[in-house]
Amino acid sequence: MDIDYNHNNDQININSSDISLMGHGIKNLDEILLNKNLNSINFHSNEIERINGLQGLINLTHLDLSSNNITRIQGLESLISLTTLNLSSNKIVVVEGLFSLKKLTWLNLSYNKIEYLQGFQDLWGNEFNLNIIQIHGNHIDSLDDVIKYMNGLSRLEHLTLRENPISKTYDYRLKLFNHLRRLTSLDGLDKHGNKHISSQPLNGIEQYIHLSNQTKDQLIDSSNSLSDQYPKIAAALNSFRYNPREFQSSTTSTTNDIHNESCSELDNDSISHHRKKDVKETRKRLLTDDKHSVESQLSDIETDSIKNKNSQSNPKTNHKQSTPRQKSMKKYKNHSSLSNICSNELMEEQTGRFSINYDRNLLNPRRERDCDEFNENNKFYLSISNELDSERNKRYQAEQQIKQLNLIINQLKQKGSKTNGNLLEELNDKHKQLLNDEKSKFRDLTSIVDDYKKRLQTTEDQLCSYKKAQETNLQLIKTLENNLTKSDTENHQLKINQNEKVKRLEDENHKVKYENDSLEKELSRVKEQLRQCQELCTNKDIQHKQEVDKCRIDLQSNEVQFYIKQEIQRKEDFFQNQSKIQQEKLESLALEYKKLENEFRDALKIEQRRYIDLLKTNEILRQENELFQSSSTNTKQNQESDKKIMNDLMMLVREQKTRLQEKSKTNENVLNENKNLKMKLEKAVEELRKIREQILLLQKERKEINARFQAHESILSALKEEKKLWTQELTHQGVSLAQDRGRLESTIEILNSEISTLKKQLDKQVDTSKIKQTIIESQLDTIQKLKDGIVERDETIKKTREEFLLDKKEFEKQIQEEQMVNQELQDKYDNACEKKDSLKSNFNLLQQELEKTKSDYNALTKKWKEKSDLINELDNKIRRASETYQINEKKLSDENNRLMQIQKELEAKVHERDDDFRRQFEVIEHGHRQTINEIKKAYEDKLEQSQSRINQIEDEMRLILNETNQQKLKWQQRIKHLNHFINDLQQNN
Repeated sequence: MDIDYNHNNDQININSSDISLMGHGIKNLDEILLNKNLNSINFHSNEIERINGLQGLINLTHLDLSSNNITRIQGLESLISLTTLNLSSNKIVVVEGLFSLKKLTWLNLSYNKIEYLQGFQDLWGNEFNLNIIQIHGNHIDSLDDVIKYMNGLSRLEHLTLRENPISKTYDYRLKLFNHLRRLTSLDGLDKHGNKHISSQPLNGIEQYIHLSNQTKDQLIDSSNSLSDQYPKIAAALNSFRYNPREFQSSTTSTTNDIHNESCSELDNDSISHHRKKDVKETRKRLLTDDKHSVESQLSDIETDSIKNKNSQSNPKTNHKQSTPRQKSMKKYKNHSSLSNICSNELMEEQTGRFSINYDRNLLNPRRERDCDEFNENNKFYLSISNELDSERNKRYQAEQQIKQLNLIINQLKQKGSKTNGNLLEELNDKHKQLLNDEKSKFRDLTSIVDDYKKRLQTTEDQLCSYKKAQETNLQLIKTLENNLTKSDTENHQLKINQNEKVKRLEDENHKVKYENDSLEKELSRVKEQLRQCQELCTNKDIQHKQEVDKCRIDLQSNEVQFYIKQEIQRKEDFFQNQSKIQQEKLESLALEYKKLENEFRDALKIEQRRYIDLLKTNEILRQENELFQSSSTNTKQNQESDKKIMNDLMMLVREQKTRLQEKSKTNENVLNENKNLKMKLEKAVEELRKIREQILLLQKERKEINARFQAHESILSALKEEKKLWTQELTHQGVSLAQDRGRLESTIEILNSEISTLKKQLDKQVDTSKIKQTIIESQLDTIQKLKDGIVERDETIKKTREEFLLDKKEFEKQIQEEQMVNQELQDKYDNACEKKDSLKSNFNLLQQELEKTKSDYNALTKKWKEKSDLINELDNKIRRASETYQINEKKLSDENNRLMQIQKELEAKVHERDDDFRRQFEVIEHGHRQTINEIKKAYEDKLEQSQSRINQIEDEMRLILNETNQQKLKWQQRIKHLNHFINDLQQNN
């Protein structure tokens, strides 16, 4: 099997067993799909730097990677059945990676940079079959290393080390033959200095053994196939085969008139022109047909040419007479051989490199095949040139006969009557008219050819314009893809942020659970303390009753009642003052709650605006897609009109690639500027992220402070309950309290002092938490403002994008306008920088306002005391608000996912459009090829018609000659009768 690789289309026959890709500029083996059933691979003279992509090639036996840029031997572990390996002319320094090649028999590492031979130790033992090693042209210095690392190669018989530094040492051959006992040849010579032939391998000779049984019957069958496929050539060869005498008889005649010589020169020119056309047609037919059919044709032509030579060598009568035409024929033959050599070279350039056919019964198939094809082509073209020369000689004879007939006719004019003269004049007029008609037809054909050339030039210009439009469309598609990738990255970042938020919330939940557990433990401890206190109280009650029983006091006495009334009034006044303070606090909290609601409403409005902007952008993208669809339909219509010209104008497209590369460089500069802008924006976003992380940390600290505040409030509630119990005991036991009043008041004052200190601490912590809350809220406001600024910047970027698209559409007409557009973009960039500076100034102003609000807040915090109950209610409300915020975030995430799906659908549509465009391009190419083939067929038909007309004219000339001969005989008979009559009259007289 052999493989066909087209360098232009890069298509490989995957089902073949042999592959040959020499000099195709391959850089990576992963780019090529390799069949697992391959037997041999040849990647000679490419640009491969690394051996990879050969996994799974179990059946591979021959591998050639010579003349590449390989620096290391690797990736050969799976090549179990490899027998020959050629890595010559690379950049290898160390021998390694050969431990799995047990069937390897021939290894070529010549003309590398090898200095170290450690890898040959992996090939020691009877399991390995390495027989031939070629390491000539390297940097091997020491004999000891060679003997050390090759001593264990049990089957090594042939070794080449020439052109190494080691080969210049004294008696290195004797040392190697003494230490390497199995070695039979070194550098192509045996121990005695005689040449040894078996050191050079014959790769793949086993594939050609079955071809030695080919018989003569197969050659005869292949020659008979020519007559079926090409009947015209067979008929021409048969006519040449059975009429050899006409060729020789035509060489004996000569001419003397100057007019006749000019006519013959014109005929020769026309014949040479037709000959060139015939040669071109035969070239095209040979290129389009299969190789095996061409070989069978050439074998048949060889047999025919041999017969013709034999038939021409038999007659000996006219061999001595030679005319100037025979000399010109010899010169033409020599010239045709040179022209055939040039034609073969042109054929190789046009058709590209063909792969090697491994199904030949020769040792070096490629070189001998090329020689055979060259000789057979020469024979074929020589046979065709001989045929054309024979036709030219026939025509030359006919012209001479016409001239002789003209002389006879002129003589007959003098002797004959006027009627015969009129007939001859009419015949001459007919011939002249026919010749003039042919000349006019030839002129028409030349005018038609000129028209076609002009059309080709116009179509070339149109194709260049269409190519430019196509490239602009491709650039637009690339920009859309970049925008899609940017949106993907933004969505990915949003997902990452959401995941981080979820993780942080989970951590906070764990912390809250831990704090709850600690609080439950404290509650259990407090309950035990309360139980102990109750036991103490019961004991004290018992003791108190005993003491009361000892010293009873009348509760209905005036002094006791007066004291109780005073205490009641004092407590009532205290509670009234506290209720007023709490009402004031409630009113202030209500106002703050309203403010928070207004802020949440503003946030929702901002989100609504953002959603509206996203919907607008979606509509804009849909409109752009519709525009692209309309433009694609227009391009389809334009391409259908230009199907007939695409293939002829591909060369001009290659010349214009250089210009397009220059334009791409300018576009790359613009892209680099855009990338710098993007980097600056990313830095600003990172700063905002850092601020956001600080805000989240402040929120965590706030939650921790709230938890501590709740714990202190629970302690205060417990203390209040104890205070109420003590007041009840005072009401029931006023007498006992009077006795223990001093003691209890001291304890109460201590507790009040502790409570006041705790409240002060709580107030301070609340103040700090509120300060942090205000800081967080202010930072959130700034973040929202920055987001609005980013949205405005996105809008400006969209506007610039639209302007850039319009500029690209006008890029074909005026190149200078692009520079103006670039200047406008730079101005816009400066405006964006100015906007950024203004935003920074606004941010500083906001910070100053924040500081003012902080000072005001510190002034107000003095009034915020004894508001623990209301703070709990506000915390619940804030939790509800946070829940609503989470719901909104979920909605936003759902909408984001929906937009991602829409984006994926758009990407799929873009890919489908790319596929449709490629298919249309292929259809256009196919149509152009068909039209070119139709034009060629029409031109061939016209040539055949002209030839048929020439044949008709020749037939008419022959008929005229026959008629003239008959008239000549008639005149001769009449002259004889007249002579007889005159003789009779003379005799009678």
